[in-house]
Amino acid sequence: MNKAQNIIKDFFLKTELEDFVANLLFEEFLQPGLILLPSGNTFEESIYPKVNDFFAETQFQAFNVATQETKTKEIKKQVHPQLKLSHLDELVTENNSKPFAEAIQKKLFNICKNNFTEIDTRRLEDFDEFLKSNGPRVIVAGLGQDARNAHFAFIGEEFINSETCKINLSQEMQAKHHCQEAVTIGTDILEHPNLEKIYVVISGEDKALSLKNAFADDTTGLGYVIAKHSDKLTIFADAKSLSLI
Repeated sequence: MNKAQNIIKDFFLKTELEDFVANLLFEEFLQPGLILLPSGNTFEESIYPKVNDFFAETQFQAFNVATQETKTKEIKKQVHPQLKLSHLDELVTENNSKPFAEAIQKKLFNICKNNFTEIDTRRLEDFDEFLKSNGPRVIVAGLGQDARNAHFAFIGEEFINSETCKINLSQEMQAKHHCQEAVTIGTDILEHPNLEKIYVVISGEDKALSLKNAFADDTTGLGYVIAKHSDKLTIFADAKSLSLI
């Protein structure tokens, strides 16, 4: 319980959690470096749209005293020019589509321009080299719903993988994603000297058992991160997801 108190920032309402994380990501996008992002409903339905809106064009009326004219001007907040984005994992599909990457870029279209690197599931060595040469400054993740493995990205889904690799999905994940395999980052990237922060965002009662098991078992994905990297880790969680802690 003491470890949980040290690394968890709790919110009573889901909306409070979402607003806080959206503002946090906005601040992170104003800084240089690589950020690895997750897909998933918690982010795609609420958090990413809020962040995207922060960087949308806004109009205002400007009055020119000299000409006595009012003109409409546009202003747009810009991400840092040296910001780089990518994702934690990707499904291995028959047609080589990239559903996770596509979902993130769709929801963050004001931000993901030429700064987003997709995982090519056919060329893992390219993505591995990209990760190691750039080194993420921030990793943002959700939590897998399957309480048996409490996967972080897909680390822990099949085993605790030490490097970027292709893993077999559980039957539950296969049914959910309609494919059998996925590519995920490995624990080696958590050791990269550039890494400053790991954020895990957890919302909803359906994640409560998974979160409980993560604190109890360091052979689960998030459990490994808690055991090995709690100095960089902050878990943002709403009251429902914390009901069993």
